[in-house]
Amino acid sequence: MMKQCLAAIFAFILMTGTAQAYVGPGLVVVGNLLGPFVLLVPFLLLLAVLFLRWWIKKLKRRMSGTSVLNQEDADIAKNESDENS
Repeated sequence: MMKQCLAAIFAFILMTGTAQAYVGPGLVVVGNLLGPFVLLVPFLLLLAVLFLRWWIKKLKRRMSGTSVLNQEDADIAKNESDENS
């Protein structure tokens, strides 16, 4: 059994042939010219999503009126009114 397995593996190794694949000049054209554009599309989509997230957060803060500076001003005004009373 072991001899048959070794013989099969040895025969498989010796019976290798040439690959019947052709990589023509078209692959170079497609890879070099279209490759950067294919990578550029997801990058631009990512930038658009990040910009929209930032813009939506900014609008939400503006509509709620609770930005960090407004909250600090409110705390200072409250402390001053407490001291004056």
